[in-house]
Amino acid sequence: MEKIEYRAIIKFLHLKGNTSTQIKAELDAVYGDSAPSFATVKRWVAEFKRGRTSLADFLFPRLKVWLGGQKFSSNEVIAFVDAYFAKQDAQYYLNGLKGWEHRWKKCLDLKGDYVEK
Repeated sequence: MEKIEYRAIIKFLHLKGNTSTQIKAELDAVYGDSAPSFATVKRWVAEFKRGRTSLADFLFPRLKVWLGGQKFSSNEVIAFVDAYFAKQDAQYYLNGLKGWEHRWKKCLDLKGDYVEK
């Protein structure tokens, strides 16, 4: 099963009101050893509690899509990534900085508490 599918299940069970412990138990009962770790479940529940709606990976999801399905040598990857960022306009970078501002404000509001207790 893909990571994003596990994240969808975690989100669903969280929205139903289950705790991280209950979600982990449910995943273990259904998926056994292939279920994500408790730390992963706890991290994603904390993300959803803070209002995250996306199931995608954190960094550069569009870059991942742009590079997806291709095979590269090491030097080719560097050239393709450089080309990706070179074609982005100023608004792309401004949006990224605004997103970081939003995240660090959350971090300050939570006093650095990233994980549910």
